[in-house]
Amino acid sequence: IQSYEYIVAVDGGLIHCQKMGIVPHLLIGDFDSITPGLLQQYSDIPLIHYPTDKDDTDLELAVKAVEHPDLKTMGVFGA
Repeated sequence: IQSYEYIVAVDGGLIHCQKMGIVPHLLIGDFDSITPGLLQQYSDIPLIHYPTDKDDTDLELAVKAVEHPDLKTMGVFGA
């Protein structure tokens, strides 16, 4: 995973990033799966916070956030 150019942690995926020593470039989600303390540990990382009551899943929102015409590949881990 660390070989990827850009890493986005989606909600509870931040827990797994922390366990693997991965520092993501972006945090996305409603953050109902992690503690405020864990989120605070990554306060220097850009964050897109969504309400818990929404139509899309956190993963769908993350894919939409990084979609770009020049994007050739995207890996999804632990979904």
